[in-house]
Amino acid sequence: MGEWGEDTLFLVVAKNHDDLEMGRAESNIIPKESWLVEPVSVAYIRTRVRMSLLRAPCKWVRASIPANEEARLVALKESCMMDVNQPEGLKRITRVARQLFDVGAACFTLLAKDHVKLISAEGLDCINIPRDAAMCAHVVSDQDFTLVADALKDDRF
Repeated sequence: MGEWGEDTLFLVVAKNHDDLEMGRAESNIIPKESWLVEPVSVAYIRTRVRMSLLRAPCKWVRASIPANEEARLVALKESCMMDVNQPEGLKRITRVARQLFDVGAACFTLLAKDHVKLISAEGLDCINIPRDAAMCAHVVSDQDFTLVADALKDDRF
């Protein structure tokens, strides 16, 4: 077995936030996005493992943090949208978008400081995604119209 490095998959589940912080402080090998805090669902862990396995060979490009990030986060917090979960109107729009574009999944997301929250999702079984593993982080970073014709061929993904 080779040395642990950038291509090594880590996923650590901590019992609580104190264990999480202690573990992160003691470990300089395991990346911070590899730590999860219970309770976590099996579906979420499976999604994180799949994401890590799929990301490793393609070297996902992390989006830069936009200059207006602090103001954007304040506005997001003031909107109280991060507290919303699957409003019926958005569920309907998400369902129609998935059918209209004939895709496996469609979602309405909000980009927080360190994760993406799926406010409405069709075809996805996870709720939160690390920010650096999200397409929408690139959209916010670009601050312009973003078109991804084929994510498999796009260098960012």
